[in-house]
Amino acid sequence: MTGTCKEFDADKGYGTILGEDNQSYFCHFSAIQSERISLEPEEVVTFEPADGKRGKMATLVKHI
Repeated sequence: MTGTCKEFDADKGYGTILGEDNQSYFCHFSAIQSERISLEPEEVVTFEPADGKRGKMATLVKHI
């Protein structure tokens, strides 16, 4: 699935991605599959959606 980063706090290591399905997904820095383990607002990414303990989350996040 593709999505756009809504926000990402590099100091805290997490943020949210708005998926192409208009759902918000929690993104932890450990899910980012790149040397750069942060996201910029409005950056487009690909990811695998998953159900986490607290709701929807993004896994296997890759920069495009």
